[in-house]
Amino acid sequence: MDKVRPGQPLRISADQFNGFLKMWREWAADLGADGARPRAGRRRGILVRNDSGSDLGQFAILGVDGVAFDFDDNPTEFIAQPLFLGSLPSIDDHRGKFVVLAEAIESGVVGRAVLAGVTPVQVDVEDEDHEFADVADGVTANLASVPHGSARMVWREGGAGVQWALVLLGATLPPADAEHKILRWDDTAKAWTPDWLRFHET
Repeated sequence: MDKVRPGQPLRISADQFNGFLKMWREWAADLGADGARPRAGRRRGILVRNDSGSDLGQFAILGVDGVAFDFDDNPTEFIAQPLFLGSLPSIDDHRGKFVVLAEAIESGVVGRAVLAGVTPVQVDVEDEDHEFADVADGVTANLASVPHGSARMVWREGGAGVQWALVLLGATLPPADAEHKILRWDDTAKAWTPDWLRFHET
């Protein structure tokens, strides 16, 4: 599309106008009251539809079940801004496949959520030695601490029980007893030799 000069007829399709309107609304939503600074506390992220059946507050948890439309349905929106479907978390279905809401989202409504990166969230710490967190069955209010999981607790309040934490989503370590091939220095052979490193749960 080319720039339009004053007085020149402007021809624009409905799709183009709606696209511009969407970009303007997102830009305006990220500005503060003075129109110059990003709004404090606003967290941009992916879009998710709350299919849990309940209204949820900011920092609640939703399991990811898939997307509302795939490439064949709507290639433009799929590439520009995919829409995920979020449901009540389940350990069997949503370990490592969940989002933390960046804003309160009513049931059946689309809103923003965090899929990867650092976000505040509440974690039910069962063991103070746990460094990771993941979903708990049927729980949207908080994650549960685990020895190995898909979210690393970068900081937390301390002690056991439900507490606030800063969690890095998408940061995983090998599960217990997983084997990984590594190179180990052989002092006798004076060379690096392949070996297997086994991770044990402690």
